[in-house]
Amino acid sequence: MGIMEKLKWIDPFTYVDMLLERINPRHNKLVDWAAYLISAFVFAWVIYSLFGIAFGTSAPFVIVLSPSMEPVLYRGDIVIMAGATPETIKAKETTVDFPLSGKAFWDFGKIAYSTDENGMLHAEKIFLSEQQVFDITTEGDTIVYFSQYRQEPIIHRAVLKITAPDGTFLLTKGDSIYNTTIDQDCGRVINGSSERNCITLYPITAKDIQGKMLFKTPLLGYVKLLIFDDLPQLLFGCPQGRVCYFP
Repeated sequence: MGIMEKLKWIDPFTYVDMLLERINPRHNKLVDWAAYLISAFVFAWVIYSLFGIAFGTSAPFVIVLSPSMEPVLYRGDIVIMAGATPETIKAKETTVDFPLSGKAFWDFGKIAYSTDENGMLHAEKIFLSEQQVFDITTEGDTIVYFSQYRQEPIIHRAVLKITAPDGTFLLTKGDSIYNTTIDQDCGRVINGSSERNCITLYPITAKDIQGKMLFKTPLLGYVKLLIFDDLPQLLFGCPQGRVCYFP
């Protein structure tokens, strides 16, 4: 048996062909097409699930939807994720002696800004107290968390890890120069509404985290964005309340 003959038994569609020989000996094209399509979805789900088990996360692959992490990540990049908790995520660390659950950043911290040559403000430092001042850098892990406020996953960098009596929490930010402040810089939060436009109302908790980035595959997901994201936006406009990115 040659190498190619051996390798064909690794191909799952070999077994689909064998099944079709039994159930569709006349090779009706509609039956063949349906069998291959269903099999492709099943095989993709199995592979996705196996990677999820191997990497310890329910979302092992994530397609980058926005330019908020450029130049590290671009739209269409596929990010391979591993399961993570706040404790296992790399970021600058500090400790506070008060609970943070349900607290907006405005309630316990402040942001210091600098101004660039174009007059645009950029968050430069995080203040929790006079003794707790942290530069905002790109040294922390890139994580995926689910924003309840936006109702979508966000791929941003952990810039500060805060250990409080009620758990460990993360502050996050996109690397792009157009992401001028941290995701949690919402101003006052009253009855679930923010004073400023922001990404998430509260510091990130363990239940929000879907994983952290291991590595990326550049641009392989862009075809999906063109078909299911960019094209519908061009045809029907940008949905209310959402930021859209056109090619």
